[in-house]
Amino acid sequence: MKKFSFLVFIGLISGCLQAHAMVSDYDTEFATSTRTQPGYFANMANDWRRGLTNIVSSPLEIPITVMNYHREDKNPPVVKHVAGFFDGIIRTVARCGSGMWDMAIGLIPGDQEGAPVKPETLF
Repeated sequence: MKKFSFLVFIGLISGCLQAHAMVSDYDTEFATSTRTQPGYFANMANDWRRGLTNIVSSPLEIPITVMNYHREDKNPPVVKHVAGFFDGIIRTVARCGSGMWDMAIGLIPGDQEGAPVKPETLF
């Protein structure tokens, strides 16, 4: 009888400890945030919008960069044009690549941050 009482006592203690562990492991913030996060299609639509905007606006990087070089650089105008043009081409390729990346990766479920292009979109 003492053995049986001891086993019941141990069973009750382990059951209480397991229940306490399960309650303390429950993260209410996670449960709330997963219900309030946008769904797969909302995330995909946002990624495609950002990607398409970057692809369409990528050629505008050339004149914007040339204008920035004219405003900030103290070199002769020819050097400003050439430097701004080639820097603009590099930025155009980066923005277009970022847009293609956003559109391709937007199909994968999850919250995508996009490729690091500054600013995120031109307009």
